Amino acid sequence: TWGPFNRIIEVITLFTMDSESKNNEQVMESHFNKILDSTMNSESDVSGVLVSDSNGLCVAARGPFTSVSSGAIQSLFDNSIRLSFDGEYPTIQIETHNHQFQVCHNEGYTVCVSRKCSSS
Repeated sequence: TWGPFNRIIEVITLFTMDSESKNNEQVMESHFNKILDSTMNSESDVSGVLVSDSNGLCVAARGPFTSVSSGAIQSLFDNSIRLSFDGEYPTIQIETHNHQFQVCHNEGYTVCVSRKCSSS
């Protein structure tokens, strides 16, 4: 994993541990939005970030991701669990010609970060 991905996972972990914040969805959404905006502005190779809940509903998205993307990403993750023989949540990495995608699940949320591939 790389920096932007780890920061988003940290926010999820903090909020799921703090019961007061967990019960206040507006506070949580505000913090997600701040960290996603920060990630998109500070990481030049990040092209998109998506956070969805365990039902595939979009919590926050930046870049080319939409609410439709969240269902597809969640479905991809749900199917990948079948390949995990040790019971741990897998981290998925997908690479296309122009982008790399990393998908991970933590504390009931699935996170996908896309970044531009470096030119060869």
